[in-house]
Amino acid sequence: FLEARSLASGHLAFPIVEPSGSFRGRFLIATGSGSLAVLFPPGYPLALALGFLVGHPLAVGPVIAALVTLATFALASQLLARRDVALWAALASLACAALRYHTADTMSHGLAALLLCTTLLWADRGGRSTWLAGLACGWLLATRPVTGAVGLGLGGWLACRSARWRAWRFVVGCVPGVGLLLAHQLVATGHL
Repeated sequence: FLEARSLASGHLAFPIVEPSGSFRGRFLIATGSGSLAVLFPPGYPLALALGFLVGHPLAVGPVIAALVTLATFALASQLLARRDVALWAALASLACAALRYHTADTMSHGLAALLLCTTLLWADRGGRSTWLAGLACGWLLATRPVTGAVGLGLGGWLACRSARWRAWRFVVGCVPGVGLLLAHQLVATGHL
């Protein structure tokens, strides 16, 4: 929430006043400029920041949960071309206790699942959707970098399997998310 509030106000870190010990805590790191930054990657806090901007940060989790189920249905339907299997996949997503837990609490796992599904869905769709796949993958990289690397590999493969030039759309789409991750790293540590 703290990182999301900072992002909602346009900052990657927040200033502190003395005594700074009153503000320091677990998961916070001191920046070189006398402010504090949150240790976690900025992708999920960006989703929460959107919730803060509209005045409903606690609605972010349920929205992500619904979108994960819809994205699971769409991806299964597209990849397997069977509506019955897609419905079972959506039901499994809906009934999955781990996904419900990870979207009910302020954790990035549900958003990562949504971004990975949409990366694969749009990369497989091809055409102009390849840009969207890149945006989703970039946001995934800014949310959970290791999961993002999986999305980068699979999404890149799907994007370029029919036409290699589509891979450029995918890579360029990743730039905003990777830029956010690098900007956060620079502000938090002073190094890229």
